[in-house]
Amino acid sequence: MMAGALNTYGVVGWIAKGIARGVGGIGWHMGLVVLILVFFYTRYFFASAVAHISAMYAAFLATALALGAPPMLAAMSLAYTALLSMGLTQYSGGPGPALFGSGYNSTGRWWGVSFLCSIPSLLIWFVVGGAWFKVIGWW
Repeated sequence: MMAGALNTYGVVGWIAKGIARGVGGIGWHMGLVVLILVFFYTRYFFASAVAHISAMYAAFLATALALGAPPMLAAMSLAYTALLSMGLTQYSGGPGPALFGSGYNSTGRWWGVSFLCSIPSLLIWFVVGGAWFKVIGWW
């Protein structure tokens, strides 16, 4: 319902246009990195993985392809980082609410620690994952 409402009110289109303007003048390599990072961190604004992916994936993939990114690389990069971002908030993935409900962490602590953990996770993903994607011929 949330993804539908965001589409109805033009939020997704507005984000897609803003992203396209922001990355329009750069090459596909850097453009894809920016798209992945924005896609990853916009997870903070969505209550579930389904809502996030339903609302954002197609727009970000279309933008990446318009930049000239290889289709398989762009599609799988966004898909993988959609899964990586599930730990960012206490509500963004299946086990999050149950873990948060135990009362050991505050919302601020959860978000802060998860943001700090996301940086090395993304760096590993970009370096090791990028090298692996090159080896298997996705770019």
